[in-house]
Amino acid sequence: MSRRLFALVTALYPRAWRERYAEELSDLCQEFVDAGETTRLHLALTILLAAAVERLRSLRSSRHRVLLASSTMLVVALAAVTFATNGFGLLVSALPTKGPVPNDAIVNGQTDISKVPDFVAAVGKDGKIVGYLPKADLFPAATSGTHVGPQTPFEVQPVYASDLKTLVGHFYPGVGFVPLDVSPSTQSCVPESTVANGQSQAIPCPGVAQTIPNVVGMYTPTGVAKLSGMGLSVQIVTLRSSSVTPGHIVSILPIAGTTVAARSVVTVDISANVS
Repeated sequence: MSRRLFALVTALYPRAWRERYAEELSDLCQEFVDAGETTRLHLALTILLAAAVERLRSLRSSRHRVLLASSTMLVVALAAVTFATNGFGLLVSALPTKGPVPNDAIVNGQTDISKVPDFVAAVGKDGKIVGYLPKADLFPAATSGTHVGPQTPFEVQPVYASDLKTLVGHFYPGVGFVPLDVSPSTQSCVPESTVANGQSQAIPCPGVAQTIPNVVGMYTPTGVAKLSGMGLSVQIVTLRSSSVTPGHIVSILPIAGTTVAARSVVTVDISANVS
């Protein structure tokens, strides 16, 4: 619970009580929320109710306790209504969302990031949800509201349980979900194929080592086809170069001759016209 929200819901407590117990209660509430034993909304409503009771107790010795008690209950009611109409929305918006990518988030192959939940459901080989992948990991270069093209996970990504905190395994490119106590080398990879020389051929699993060929200086479609035909994922970056013919490959990373796992990403820098 944020300090601001905590200050709002504890404002009804007597000043002496706040000075003595507020800091300790704040730390305790945060521990409960972090442990997943309660929600911010439940805590806030509980504190509001307890504050009203504590305020009534402090007014027992007052000659105007009936009037003050009524005023206090009115304030509590107004605070509860305000919290329910405004604070609830703030709390809900602050909580991370999870679930599958909605159908309306993808239009013409483009994904509207603003419609994707904070944690995206990860599906295992049996088609069942095995956990949740952080959106920030799936779309690392995208910002809210940005439309991006199809995304392929090139790195190992953590998968969390439904509480979005407990790590249950990892998602490996070409392999899929692997639980924490299982070695990815023991898992069969997801079948993939590519077209090379007009024929379809299977792409090796990530456990297979491959040597990156030298495609520097080649015409971009030719060089990319050679890399893709090996099952390597190609990421193209356009550079302005006065020394390399536009449309040809300037450099690659990792460099030619490097041994990498099959299905690894190779960044290809291509030359563009210099204006």
